[in-house]
Amino acid sequence: MTTGANKGLVLLDLLEERGLKYEHIILADDGRKNIDNMKAALADAGISYHGLWYTLIDKNVSPEEAKQGAEGWAAWKTLLQTVYPDRWTRFEAKQCFN
Repeated sequence: MTTGANKGLVLLDLLEERGLKYEHIILADDGRKNIDNMKAALADAGISYHGLWYTLIDKNVSPEEAKQGAEGWAAWKTLLQTVYPDRWTRFEAKQCFN
């Protein structure tokens, strides 16, 4: 989404553009630089932040793990459709920020 750019600054620009305000941001990323950039940008903006830097990802997925992932996504979709039906409709139309 932000290849080569500072994710923290990009997020702040996006929030400002959309008129959105959050008290706390959580980022999970495989790049330490992204974790650090987000921390610095959000600290400067006075937004609470928690970063999770994940490493050693095993990209081999068993058929059982793939099945569990698909089931988890189906459950998540059902939750979103139930709790946030308008947002889900916009998400499906690829207009999740409109």
